[in-house]
Amino acid sequence: MTALLVPVASAGISPSPALATTTGVPSGLVIFTVNAGPGEQSDPHISGNRVTYTSSIGGDSEIRYHDLATGSDTAIPTAASLDVLSDVSGSTAVVTRLTATASAIAGYDTATGGPAVVLDPQPGSFRRDPSIGGNTVAWEDLGTVTQGTGPEIVAYDIGSATATRLTDDSLPDFGPAVAPDGSVIAWTKCAPNTFDDCTVWSAARGPAGWATIQLTPTGERHGHVDTNGSLVVYSGVVAGDSDIFWRPAGGGVERRLALPGPQFGPSISGHLIAFVSFETTAGIFNEDIMVYDLDTDTVYRLTTTQADETQPDLWVTPGGLVRVVYTAQEGTETNVFAATFSPPRRDKIAFSSTRDGNAEIYSMNANGTGLARLTSTPGVDTTPAWSPDGARIVFSSTRDGNAEIYSMNANGSGLTRLTTHLGIDTTPAW
Repeated sequence: MTALLVPVASAGISPSPALATTTGVPSGLVIFTVNAGPGEQSDPHISGNRVTYTSSIGGDSEIRYHDLATGSDTAIPTAASLDVLSDVSGSTAVVTRLTATASAIAGYDTATGGPAVVLDPQPGSFRRDPSIGGNTVAWEDLGTVTQGTGPEIVAYDIGSATATRLTDDSLPDFGPAVAPDGSVIAWTKCAPNTFDDCTVWSAARGPAGWATIQLTPTGERHGHVDTNGSLVVYSGVVAGDSDIFWRPAGGGVERRLALPGPQFGPSISGHLIAFVSFETTAGIFNEDIMVYDLDTDTVYRLTTTQADETQPDLWVTPGGLVRVVYTAQEGTETNVFAATFSPPRRDKIAFSSTRDGNAEIYSMNANGTGLARLTSTPGVDTTPAWSPDGARIVFSSTRDGNAEIYSMNANGSGLTRLTTHLGIDTTPAW
């Protein structure tokens, strides 16, 4: 089975606006060890409470899964194979399983303890780097008869045990990422023998099967893709500088997070993006883990050590708790850690209304309930904006004559006048 291709002209290629950002403090940040034992721990992935990662000791390699709720840490039985490059969705882990005769993709239910089952078994298969979301698994396949110069992307439905080729050309395809609900897959397609000309593609599952679309133009350098089903996020190089980009999974306007220095390796969950950024700690240039909030345009720095922290994978719980797992280089070994924090909740809306006469500031819950009037003056109060932590509101008011900038607590108390001059001050932002 082969997917439907959509021409690049429909991808909505457009300039990418650079976003200004606010620096936030990650509230309640806790960092703890997943595994810092002997050997190399790397390539962590997270879904809910479960973390999978590769553990290599003395030439052997296995996939382990860690429960963040209980602290238990268990190996997936290898069956005399070498297991690498895993992913997890709910209780199901997928792994790359290497034997003397094949490289296969196996699924393993961590809730029941297995056994591991090879997906779409084929003699002498050469498959690697699986990603899973819901009942959808995607992987790189280098063992197809008509392949070109590199791997192709295959989608596999666990329920129907059906494999579908998403790519079929002479160009190599890398790094598939599956949305949590399994409805969208994103990956990178490169020109032969180079990573300097790589495009981002996505495929959406519909009634007629998978439909693919090219999201970025040729002649540019992109990679490290991920998707939450609505957006595809990826790294891109502009004028020699690596930044984080994203755009709708079905094509549309590209957005760019422009920060000092290089950023790469993004992971997206909900409205948050985790990524690696080159930072300076105690005068030492190193790689740290950052999180960007798409809703509030706020960047949070999670790590501040002198070690290099890379390979972030992100999960946001239904209650808004942020969990990021990552790899840290500690001496000659790599270890896996997890960070958790709670960003400010955006469950209220602030706005200006003349419903009671002149313009005043009001707030309400995101569902329209809980209306509260926050100001009550003869002047005109307009253009409210929340502080990054959601504790205060800044706005413009003519209560003392001309328009000046004021701030107040989220409940309307604690009024502070911030500007005092003859000019007109409006439209504040934190």
